[in-house]
Amino acid sequence: MHDVPELALSDAEREALRAWSAGRPDREVRARIVLDAAAGASVSDTARALGLSRPTVSSWRRRYAEHGLGGLEHRPRSGRPPQVDEADVVAATVAGPPAPRRAWSARALADHLGIAHSTLGAVWRRWGVDGAGDPPVTPPTAPPLTLRRPRLLGLWQDGDDVALVLADGPGEDRAPHLPAPAEERVARGAELTEALAGLRRAAREPGPGP
Repeated sequence: MHDVPELALSDAEREALRAWSAGRPDREVRARIVLDAAAGASVSDTARALGLSRPTVSSWRRRYAEHGLGGLEHRPRSGRPPQVDEADVVAATVAGPPAPRRAWSARALADHLGIAHSTLGAVWRRWGVDGAGDPPVTPPTAPPLTLRRPRLLGLWQDGDDVALVLADGPGEDRAPHLPAPAEERVARGAELTEALAGLRRAAREPGPGP
């Protein structure tokens, strides 16, 4: 069962989609979303194939169903900008563009996601990623992280409070494939467990009175 309206395209409509999207990778993705819908593909299958979120696929299908080819154009926005799912931006960046394109430009990805170019650039700067290379994803923190290749060891969340436990990746002076001795791993694991338990206790303790 499909969770968006079914689309039936005529040959003329298919040709119009192909002509509209020719040579434009950002438009080609939107045209592929509509053509997939007409072929009976599910939202999940299209999202998986194109590296998109399901809400993004559903939105473009619905816009075409309601407004035709004009619905696939990005509309100018006014007033308060919509919220941007930064995880969606980072995931799309790391996944890369659909073949045969090998790297995202900022403008192409912004158009692909339907957000402002400046907004996408700000997300890239915050997370230390871009569409061209394969850098480590660096979570934005205050103060900024100074780790070269941060690794997530643990995450704990209680309401709006989040604690991340990170470690720096090994430098060139230590081979990354060599594990630490078993005794060290056991000790570090115990320390991590106690540290997270301490964070939980601290978060639940009432703050100082006025």
